[in-house]
Amino acid sequence: MKISATEPCKEWLENFALQDRSAAALLLDSLQYVEESTLRTGLIRLLEIDFGEERIEQPAIVIAARTGRELAQFGSSLEEVLAEENSSVAFENVFPGAPFSVEAGSESLCGNIIREFRTRHGRSFDLLSPNSTLDDMRTKRCRSIVLVSDFAGSGDQVVKAANLLTRNATIRSWRSFGWVRIHVILLAATPLGKKVVERARSVDHVSVLFMAHNFESIGWSDVQRNEVIRICRQYASPRLRSRYALGWNESKGLFLMQHSIPNNIPCVIWQDSGRGQRDAWSALLPRRTMPESLGRLLAMKAYDARFGSQMQSRQLSEFSVQLILTLEAIHRGARTVERLAIALGQTLPDCSRLVGQLQQRQLIDIDYRLTDAGHAELAEARISSSSRYQLKGSTRSYYPQTLRGVRNI
Repeated sequence: MKISATEPCKEWLENFALQDRSAAALLLDSLQYVEESTLRTGLIRLLEIDFGEERIEQPAIVIAARTGRELAQFGSSLEEVLAEENSSVAFENVFPGAPFSVEAGSESLCGNIIREFRTRHGRSFDLLSPNSTLDDMRTKRCRSIVLVSDFAGSGDQVVKAANLLTRNATIRSWRSFGWVRIHVILLAATPLGKKVVERARSVDHVSVLFMAHNFESIGWSDVQRNEVIRICRQYASPRLRSRYALGWNESKGLFLMQHSIPNNIPCVIWQDSGRGQRDAWSALLPRRTMPESLGRLLAMKAYDARFGSQMQSRQLSEFSVQLILTLEAIHRGARTVERLAIALGQTLPDCSRLVGQLQQRQLIDIDYRLTDAGHAELAEARISSSSRYQLKGSTRSYYPQTLRGVRNI
């Protein structure tokens, strides 16, 4: 399903000269989209995985990732917090558990999801109140601080939220003794954003559910990428061009959410004015919000992208399809869990489990390379090398050789 061919998008494409519309359509059709319901279930699932598998030591405090600027108005007035955001210190002049403002957006939604997680699992896991003070954390021997956020494009905001904690001398001391670890839970991240957060000195562990595309990871040719970059710069609003023509910090993002439009995507996607072919720019996301009609179309596209291959190959069990597609992705060069998640549109935990199953059945080795048995599975599945992860060939049911005779999987 191509979003660019739908009515809500045709008017936006007319902002561009005829020779530039194919690049604009490519940009539009490459967008990823997550509904609020997916955000809720995804973040709760990731928290359940990390707590259930004891990656997060308890007792733990789970809070939304917020920067000093977002918190300053609650602990003290903006004038009392110095102009430089680097002066904010958690539990001194700003307070991580402070109430959310009406305009909080993603942070407020994450706070709501945390409350839902606490309601579901308050008896299963040892969770401190988000409003806990340092004295509360000391008394209850808190072992983990968990920062929850929906998305890391450049990674800057999440790192700022973590730095806010480590500027506190007490928390810094606890970390130095190994008494407290700082975890970050993200629904999605670009490869760059994930790397930035993982390398931050203020973060001990990062968990990400979905990998988000950017211009480098989406699979465009060099010619296509250069054309998209050119139109993003050419048609950007003059007042936004220097900072947002390719997204904040030129991060070239392609990830949208129902409740929030990240600033790391090119501004031609969300600007209300620009240098188009018309007298007035036709906005795709007016006032940086997601129109209901476009949201429905993007949700349908996301469903097709994730489940289309399974629907086209009904003869195969779901496990067989995932196994074959994962082998094909690895064969084509996706040799990390992050690259597999991008190639397959699967979550990082699901990709980790698939890799474990493939290694257990000796279809791939520890370096993510196919063994002879793995190559044999691909050959029998008759995967066409000319199409991307599509199954072609015999219509008879196929089951991996390593699973034949096995009833319970």
